Parts: sequence; structure tokens; C-alpha cells
Amino acid sequence: MGLVFNASGNFVSEKSSKKVHGTEVAVADLPATITGYISTNYAGATLVKAFKNGEGNYLVAIQNTESTVMGLAFDAAGTFTAEVTMKGKGGIKGLGKKGKSRKK
Repeated sequence: MGLVFNASGNFVSEKSSKKVHGTEVAVADLPATITGYISTNYAGATLVKAFKNGEGNYLVAIQNTESTVMGLAFDAAGTFTAEVTMKGKGGIKGLGKKGKSRKK
């Protein structure tokens, strides 16, 4: 289960699905606006996986310095739109148990 927050940090909704829809994108292929945003706002976080949906929007899973896995949503232009924090033990489907990723 995940909690969705908008760019202002306000709670938007709770998501119960752990399935990520879209095509996996190599972290190295993410637009510079996305990687720059993550570097600036989530210093020390590790990029775990990234997905792009049919509308061109991105979901990027990061692991922060406290080892918490969260999803960051960006529109097709690379503008941050929402943060999804993980609640419970499930993690994001495709990232492994508790959101842990395989080593790069």
C-alpha cells in the first residue's frame, strides 16, 4: 500500500495496488530534469528502478538514506508531480521484498 503526496507535500490519496504499469526504463536513460530533481531534493538516495507509462509519465523508485523505498512521479516533461511512500512490508512490485533492489 502506498500514500500519494503532491508537489506541495499534501496528502492526495492512498494506493492499494503494488503493481507498476509501464515499461521499465534504464536509470541512465532518465531525463536530466528527473535525475537533477532527485539529486537536489533527495540527496544521498539511490535510484532503484524507473518506469514510463503510455502517456510518457515516469515513476521512479528510490531508496533514501533511511533505506525506505518510495516512488516519485514525474510528468512527460520531467516535472515532479507526486511522491508515493510505501506503507507496510510489500514494497513496490518488481523491486523485490520490502522494496530492496538487486545490486547494479
